[in-house]
Amino acid sequence: QRCYIMTTTTATDKNHPTTATSTTTPQNVFFSIPEDPSYVYPVSSFPSSSFFEIHQEYPALIIPAKRTAELRNTLSCVILHRPKIKSVVAVKDPSEIKVNDDNNTAVDPKKYRKLILDANNGTHSTCTTDIWETNETLRAFLQKENEHVQKSKHTVSLGYQDLTVEETLRQLLPVREIPSAFEIIGHIAHVNLREELLPFQYIVGKAILDKNKPRIQIVVNKV
Repeated sequence: QRCYIMTTTTATDKNHPTTATSTTTPQNVFFSIPEDPSYVYPVSSFPSSSFFEIHQEYPALIIPAKRTAELRNTLSCVILHRPKIKSVVAVKDPSEIKVNDDNNTAVDPKKYRKLILDANNGTHSTCTTDIWETNETLRAFLQKENEHVQKSKHTVSLGYQDLTVEETLRQLLPVREIPSAFEIIGHIAHVNLREELLPFQYIVGKAILDKNKPRIQIVVNKV
């Protein structure tokens, strides 16, 4: 059985804050603030998975395949760290590989890998190749390894299944402060929604359930 947000009266546990907030101004979100403040969006209004599809370009390095483990460790602070998303991928286009060879020897892409870098520490903002200039670790690495690695790019495709609760709600809700944390007691998640979020209570509940199943089966709103 799956339930969405219900309302109950309970004491707030001051030692366990239930809301994490962000002050980012929402843009291009799915829902709007209803004219009738008592209106509550039904669960059926939740958008389809295709709405959340994102194709995001990241800076990357083309490296020798035999040095993959070594360079992943060396550049651990700048590589992409995201659940379900690989930070090392195959080089599919041999033309990306530039080899200094006067004999025009054919390039074997199996001998190379692409190491995906994260310019924004896992955030959902637009990634930038400025990491080449702004990250000291990477700059020092390139000065030392310039002859053995190559700058590149890689497009990462993210879907609804890859997003966190906060990332999901950030695309949906027309509010500045996004609820993304909650208490869990047994199989019940306890949230503390502000008044401006009540029209979206079922939307918040569905996002929490989808991202925490099967552990959470009910989402309850404290009032």
